[in-house]
Amino acid sequence: MRKIDMENWKRKQHFDFFKKFDYPQFNISVDIDITNFKKYLDENNLSFFKSMVFLVTKNANEIEEFKYRIIDENQVVILDKVNPSFTIMAENNLFSFCNSEYYSDREKFFKSMQASIEEYKENPRISDQANPLKAIYLTSLPWISFNSITHPIDIKNVDSNPRISWGKYYKENDKIMLPFSVQVHHALMDGYHASKFINNLKEMFNQPQNILK
Repeated sequence: MRKIDMENWKRKQHFDFFKKFDYPQFNISVDIDITNFKKYLDENNLSFFKSMVFLVTKNANEIEEFKYRIIDENQVVILDKVNPSFTIMAENNLFSFCNSEYYSDREKFFKSMQASIEEYKENPRISDQANPLKAIYLTSLPWISFNSITHPIDIKNVDSNPRISWGKYYKENDKIMLPFSVQVHHALMDGYHASKFINNLKEMFNQPQNILK
């Protein structure tokens, strides 16, 4: 992690402008074609959820703006790495946060993620997080295909972690489509960067064999 030189940062004017907003977050929701991705998972017997978490986290680690975080209100840092913090279903239809470590190797990532899932299912909780600054928050809603979604944030304190979500995939003619959403802090990035994240992910979905091999 290193501190950004705020006085010479290219986003200083944007940061100073948007950080004053009561709700400085913005959200983009789109439907993404995952036909090739779903086919590859089925052919290789790979978990849809784990593969989604892996691709989304890998994508976040490859885009600098998704590793920006605000500390002390007026200081931005860039992280060396971001880790997934995702929701899982526990007992009585209650969810638990589950925190895992990001690895660029898919098999190592899956093993780490599975160990975390087992740990948190045995002891569900929504407040335990070793390093929330490094987290990228992920949520899956496999029960509905949404058109838009928003996430709660603590507006009394600085909350600059990206929030990514996806819903129930559905068929449209000969394609499989996935509702997908990106919610981020406008002081740290703009629509261009959120769009870059989505477009990069589309490429991953189109050629999953290059990422999940």
